[in-house]
Amino acid sequence: MIIEHHFLVRVGLAALISSQPDMAIIAEARNCSEALELLKKYNPDITLLDLQLPGMRGASLVREIIKGQPEARILVMTAPGKEEETRSAIRAGAKSYCVKQEEGQDLVKAIRALHDSAS
Repeated sequence: MIIEHHFLVRVGLAALISSQPDMAIIAEARNCSEALELLKKYNPDITLLDLQLPGMRGASLVREIIKGQPEARILVMTAPGKEEETRSAIRAGAKSYCVKQEEGQDLVKAIRALHDSAS
């Protein structure tokens, strides 16, 4: 699942992930309330979460997700220079992170590593 408020970024992430033969996007959310509703409905294996969503700080949304789904595996996506915000999200329960400026294959590797860590 992808939680990202920028349409073009969300579409790009979905295209990258869908290009992998063993990965699929089951839901996309553009805001926090939509994300919480879709997470309950689909219970994805991995959730990609933009830490810069309007309306709720990233760590707060991670806490909300974990409260309802303690087994959730969240990979936060962040901009360079947002180390404290990333650490807060990890402390709140996110399992991994990726800097948005990394190469697409780095994100795919991070998703695979997070998936494999629970297997």
